[in-house]
Amino acid sequence: MEKAALVEDCRKLQNFTTLFLNKYIVTYQKGDPTLLGSFQLLMCAICGYFHMKVPIGFAPRSNRKANDFRNNVSLSNFTRILVVVGSLRILLGEKTTILVNLSLIPVMIGLALCSAYELSFTLIGFVASFATNISECLQNVYSKRLLSVERYEPPQIQFYTSASSLIIQIPCLIFLIEFPKLFDSLTSDSNLLISFILNGVSFHCQSISEYLLLTHISPVTHSVANTTKRALLIWLSIIVFGNPVTTLSWIGTATVIFGVLIYNKARSLSEDRSDSQNVQNSHDV
Repeated sequence: MEKAALVEDCRKLQNFTTLFLNKYIVTYQKGDPTLLGSFQLLMCAICGYFHMKVPIGFAPRSNRKANDFRNNVSLSNFTRILVVVGSLRILLGEKTTILVNLSLIPVMIGLALCSAYELSFTLIGFVASFATNISECLQNVYSKRLLSVERYEPPQIQFYTSASSLIIQIPCLIFLIEFPKLFDSLTSDSNLLISFILNGVSFHCQSISEYLLLTHISPVTHSVANTTKRALLIWLSIIVFGNPVTTLSWIGTATVIFGVLIYNKARSLSEDRSDSQNVQNSHDV
């Protein structure tokens, strides 16, 4: 669990770095969002391939040959946990206890309070973020299956998913990017190119740490941790970008922290009960 905690801390740091660079590139450097996403995928594919060949840090090199297989941020996150719980039941057959399910309620309510009254909220931003979270939840659950059942390594998943996504992104680049103008902007402003590269590397570190974390914890625990991270990012965005805040944001943050404590306790009780039942069944046999 110490290793999982360290990976989670690194993930939070890289996530904030990526979000900060996203905001900086799009708002202050006037970078193209489509190109930004493509750069992130490109750097993930390059770094993922490099990690497959060279063991670095928590990402050990695997000798296993991979099979061919071809995923207003905060408010939508309160539904994220429900999607993960449902996906786990459907895709992996993993069931959570009633006690654990009930403990998730204050976590979701707290995050909703943190961001529902955000003065910069827009419906389009919420819908886009909600769709993103649905895909991320399904990706996390399926990634857990690839890691635990199919025995893929995090660098393998990182490389193949990023390369596949980059190929799918090509039509968007053709229709949305003016390549002569893009070439002129990148050659005339080296800072923009450096920002794109740094953002891509940071996104790679964030993504691969997600897979590493899933090797140690369940997708539900991952989503709870992600929810607390979102609450933290709300306050960091207030400090860095000066976003307005309401009293309910304070109440929401406290509710999230309280909910996480309840979830940890409920999870511990459920695991102890499961272990006791397994011991009793072994004695009966």
